[in-house]
Amino acid sequence: MMKISMIALALAVGMAAPAFAQQPPDAGHGAHHGAPAESGQATAPQVQMPQAQAPQAQTPAAMPGMGMMGAGQGGCPMMQGMMQGMMGRGGMGQGMGSGMAGTPRGDQSVASLAFNAVNERMHRDMDVTFTGDADADFVRAMIPHHQGAVDMAKVVLAFGKDPKIRELAESVVQAQESEIAMMKAWLEANEKK
Repeated sequence: MMKISMIALALAVGMAAPAFAQQPPDAGHGAHHGAPAESGQATAPQVQMPQAQAPQAQTPAAMPGMGMMGAGQGGCPMMQGMMQGMMGRGGMGQGMGSGMAGTPRGDQSVASLAFNAVNERMHRDMDVTFTGDADADFVRAMIPHHQGAVDMAKVVLAFGKDPKIRELAESVVQAQESEIAMMKAWLEANEKK
């Protein structure tokens, strides 16, 4: 069970970690209501910081709450590799614990940090440039909204204990992934190029 939880966490953090490195310090829930993003893409591209500005990434064992993943503490080699891979592409080493954007409010447990990362990414990716085409604008904003629901449900599946909530999370994943696929297909067929 612990191994599954750690894998699910690594996947959730890996999907959402760029939010830590890309959010401005004063961004919160209202950040997506401000000026439109420059891109009309449903998901923002991952941006690497220039080498000169990139802070040193911490090893998983040195990061808060990640001690069990460290090699010297009997951590899982697969998890270590996943975490190092995320840090190497501008993920968790940038922003977490360094006073940069993305520092979550409230509880600092691994589950809360995963929820925060998912929430940050969802709100960033929902910040689309509106075109006047209500159908396309709705779909482009709803894809990341649905993906956020899927990612939050996966955090619950990794850390939640209540059987009813776990069942709900499983149904959310199934329903939202189906709707995401439909919306992507619709955009491909209908969006003006």
